[in-house]
Amino acid sequence: MDLATLETRIAAYIDGEIIPAIKGPSTLKKVGIAAVIAQAKSSGFINKYFEMMANDPMFIALGVVDEEGNLGCPDTICDSLKEAITATGEVTIPVLDMVFNADDIDVLRVYLKGESG
Repeated sequence: MDLATLETRIAAYIDGEIIPAIKGPSTLKKVGIAAVIAQAKSSGFINKYFEMMANDPMFIALGVVDEEGNLGCPDTICDSLKEAITATGEVTIPVLDMVFNADDIDVLRVYLKGESG
């Protein structure tokens, strides 16, 4: 999967799962977080880490990226994430007041494969 596809699918995941799940009474909070996410994308944040992984032999060996620098199989990536979350039980993101667990990784997998909606 190339960077443009990754960005599109992550944006779909954020729009479809993260933004609607943000807790709190304020739509303003959701708009603010969406703006921060958009800024991170436009500033090259995703691209920076994508390129870092593409040049790291460990990520290539794990199948996270292939020899051409494209993101590897979503199943490989999500299996690694799920394993890490299963070890801790869940991951809390305080700014969003959200908790991610292994089931959330299954939903992310659907988006990364382009099978959502």
